[in-house]
Amino acid sequence: MKLLDAKVLLLGAGGLGSPAALYLAAAGVGTLGIIDMDVVDSSNLQRQILHNMDRIGDRKVDSAKKTLTAMNPDVNVVTYDTRLGADNILSIIDGYDVIVDGTDNFPTRYLVNDAALLKNIPVVHGSIFRFEGQVTVFSPYVGPCYRCMIPEPVSYTHLTVIRRAERTAVGYAIENSLVVHYLNRLSDLAWTMARWAEGPMHRPARVR
Repeated sequence: MKLLDAKVLLLGAGGLGSPAALYLAAAGVGTLGIIDMDVVDSSNLQRQILHNMDRIGDRKVDSAKKTLTAMNPDVNVVTYDTRLGADNILSIIDGYDVIVDGTDNFPTRYLVNDAALLKNIPVVHGSIFRFEGQVTVFSPYVGPCYRCMIPEPVSYTHLTVIRRAERTAVGYAIENSLVVHYLNRLSDLAWTMARWAEGPMHRPARVR
């Protein structure tokens, strides 16, 4: 019932958001919010598995909703066909239990971090550099935030490598496991207190 009552917001319906949405819908998460303002493009289909050739040119959020509701008719898919910005982020993320960060640029990641702190919403974040990766849960006021980990943006070359490498299956699997793991313990006070006693939740899993 915890998963059925849970609400997860996915930032993006592309390379990271596609497998995340499929896995979470299959796991039984009751409400999935998806924000994306792009259209389906044939050049991206090898990694954006929510979409197919029949939907080229369609809005990504509409295509995502069709795929998810066809797989699990009980999931409530809420779509936001807009660009995430300072003017709308607080209203969009309000009411969600977890945010899955599928963004690929530092300004948006910092924006998500700051808004999540204001709304006290945990963010599941994943990134890869070459053959190593990090998957992290940023739980507000329990451990460090994204700005604590990366106070300043890295170089453009580094960012380009990260964007290309984030689309690995191992990263998807770990990130979605963390979302389900967290949701199953939202009301588990004992688990929360135990994690607090152990130290910050910010303990990145390294993938090689």
